[in-house]
Amino acid sequence: MDQILFKILMFFKAFSEKWEKVFHGGRIQKTAQALQKKMVSLFDFSKQKTDGFLIVSLNQVAVEIVYVKFFSEGVQVLAYDVYQLFPGSPDEEAVIDYFIADFLRKNAIMEQKVILNISDEDAVAIHCLTLPELPEGEILEAAKWKLKEEVPFDLENAPIGWQYARKYEDDDGSKHVDLIFAVAEIKAVHRYLSCVINCGLQPISITTGLLNYTNILNHLTELPAVSAVVDIDYAATTLSIYSGAKLLFVRGIPVSWEMFSQALTKLIVSDQGSTALSLEEAEIIKNTYGIPLDEFQVIKGNISGLHIMSLLRPLLEALVRELKLSFNYFAMNFDMDKPTVLFTDGGGADLKNLEEYLCKELNIKVSRLPLPDCVYWNKLKEKDSPKEALQKIANTIAVALGDSKAINLLPKEIKTQKTEFFQRVSLRIGGITIAAVFLILLFFSKSQVHDYRNRLKAAQTHLEIIG
Repeated sequence: MDQILFKILMFFKAFSEKWEKVFHGGRIQKTAQALQKKMVSLFDFSKQKTDGFLIVSLNQVAVEIVYVKFFSEGVQVLAYDVYQLFPGSPDEEAVIDYFIADFLRKNAIMEQKVILNISDEDAVAIHCLTLPELPEGEILEAAKWKLKEEVPFDLENAPIGWQYARKYEDDDGSKHVDLIFAVAEIKAVHRYLSCVINCGLQPISITTGLLNYTNILNHLTELPAVSAVVDIDYAATTLSIYSGAKLLFVRGIPVSWEMFSQALTKLIVSDQGSTALSLEEAEIIKNTYGIPLDEFQVIKGNISGLHIMSLLRPLLEALVRELKLSFNYFAMNFDMDKPTVLFTDGGGADLKNLEEYLCKELNIKVSRLPLPDCVYWNKLKEKDSPKEALQKIANTIAVALGDSKAINLLPKEIKTQKTEFFQRVSLRIGGITIAAVFLILLFFSKSQVHDYRNRLKAAQTHLEIIG
């Protein structure tokens, strides 16, 4: 409501600026038209970016929450936090609710607007589809026939969004379009939405992790013609390839962060006997030692780098093989060069020495996905920017760099509620404002008529005197 009050004040400020011209110049009609245009622009809710809002990212194993504000030079991160979840925990929703509420309390955040970022392959599916060139209004219905074969859940009530990847012509002259579709499973969306609604927050948009990388690439100063991002998430790995910052190609890879952890818990046999790591020990070794650069390095007890490498090698080789196949497929089918830079992201990107290993095997530059220079930490609270920590939640921060044209997977019923609310508010305020305008214009008209009558009487009196 504070935004609505601000709009009312701004309107009447604009009206007062015109008052003098109306009264003295008599340009009532032109001024009314100018005021009407001003009112329309002020009440255009859909195109305005708020000063600050929350972003909540949810997946199977973590909750990330960020509070950001816009300023002249970019986006400022005022507060953030991350909480690790236990997959399949029966009280997961209650834990998420408490974590979000506690974050709001600790940081004294009164803002209620929130964007939900869902990175869960069981909740949101991303697919590339090729269709004949169609009018925009017919694309969704045509795509649903293909999506039924690709998406593992019901499409009837599923929120669906899409964006263009490219348009091209075949040798026979027929025109086609490649489209990127995001489809959300409605029950999962409602489950995630309840976590923020229970905390008194108002969801204004829902996005998904893969669609956010464009926002970061758009703001990088040195970006190659073709680049790729490999997101090694808890349950799945996704490769996305970009021309500049435009997403062209998406493909799933059968390797995951969880698989790396599970691989390290397999039985290790050595001259000193056999041993097996617990899942907790595997996580520590994965993040501390990662891919051993020295096979003779002692990792723990009788476990050496050679043993760790033997456990990770099948997954690493599968990852490299799938990346090479994907790069070759992209180059052949899109008639473009292979990516010259590969960015890593997701929980699996924490695997130490992963970038060095992929760089050697793929023979291209590999690095962790960076944050652009337009993202700033709140330096009023801490002297130094926690760059490494922020880089690990780059996908969540990237949501703030998006625009109003981005895919929004908010369910129809919530979109309808928002639209109806703004329509009611706009109609009420618009009606009151228009009535006020007409009353004031009527007053001005009567004032001018009264002024003309006085002038006429004065003229008549003057004629009588000189006559």
